[in-house]
Amino acid sequence: ATRRQVSSLFAPLLAFAAAPPAYASDWPEFDAIREELKGAGTGGLAFMQQKIAAKDYGELREFTKQWDLDFRKAVLGKARKAMPKGPDRDRAVLVANAVTFDLIGINKAIRNIGNEDDAEARRWFDTLVDDIRDFVSLEPRGPRPPPEG
Repeated sequence: ATRRQVSSLFAPLLAFAAAPPAYASDWPEFDAIREELKGAGTGGLAFMQQKIAAKDYGELREFTKQWDLDFRKAVLGKARKAMPKGPDRDRAVLVANAVTFDLIGINKAIRNIGNEDDAEARRWFDTLVDDIRDFVSLEPRGPRPPPEG
């Protein structure tokens, strides 16, 4: 990979890492998602980014399937369930579903061994990062309401 390809691949995460430091929010479920965008958390975004940049697709084929469970279902699902009922929570379902389709897109782009589509894998990865940022934007504002009885 050329230096420009690698730097363009890392741009989405680096741009987010330059954001001001996060504060402890009333919604810690969303803190876990922000950590993921910074390359921490489960480390899944950083791992996928490195594998795509290196055109090292072996482990990535299985990883995209597993990360759908480990991150999308567990982390995004927990954040969505913590949200008060309403249009943002409904939208969170759609965005979480989009994350699944992004992971499927990465997987399809690299599925054919020896005939992987690097540009398509990068495009789906960038879309994945955008969708996860979109999910974070749905974080409720203000104090957490008491649990619904």
